[in-house]
Amino acid sequence: MKTTMKIRFAFLLCLISSYGFTQTQTNKIPFAGLWMNERYVTSIHTEKSPFKAQKVGEISSIEIPVSNDTIALGWNFHEGETVKMVKTKNGYLLRHFDATQTPLTLQYLEKEKKLKVGKEFFVKVPSATTENFLNALLFKGNYQLGTQTVTFALNGKLTGLGKTLYYRPQFDFLGGGLQQDVMSISNTPDFEKYTDYLYTFKGNTLTLYQVNCLEGDPQTKECYKAKKGKEVYRFVKK
Repeated sequence: MKTTMKIRFAFLLCLISSYGFTQTQTNKIPFAGLWMNERYVTSIHTEKSPFKAQKVGEISSIEIPVSNDTIALGWNFHEGETVKMVKTKNGYLLRHFDATQTPLTLQYLEKEKKLKVGKEFFVKVPSATTENFLNALLFKGNYQLGTQTVTFALNGKLTGLGKTLYYRPQFDFLGGGLQQDVMSISNTPDFEKYTDYLYTFKGNTLTLYQVNCLEGDPQTKECYKAKKGKEVYRFVKK
């Protein structure tokens, strides 16, 4: 996966501290956590393809701390910003730190267990972060590979293939790179060295293929266009 595609919108959390914002709310926010665009989550569950699900509303995620009124918005899984959440009579306003921008309205729909921001709806992904939400939504679980049991853990660990590996599915398809579903697998959690695989997830079967590169940069080895090569793994989810 090319370097720019490794960018994770988790950097938004770092922005919060870098601006020196203080926690001005003493009460815990009842709907704290990671909220994902509902249309994206629905597509992931039905199509099982992050590439196909990419085309959602501009706001892809909302990260709300437990007791902080400065929250992070993810934009198309590629960029983001921090905004200040202000309580109003009918809900909340999300005020941009650029005062020239129009605030967004936020409502917590407790009965439906959803957030509504503008005209978009968001659903909470329990135990997920902006790094592992695809693991939580799609990959986490035990699989059968022949007689072996292979586990894709929420934290990105991949066990059952002889030694502990680490997996990372791509979710950001803006800015180039392979416009296909890609999973990187590494021997180390820092992904200093890794191997990319194209994959399909149909029914309960996850199949990984070698990347047959058709066009790329000969110097950086970055691949721009590829097709599925030899099948490497076929995991059947239990």
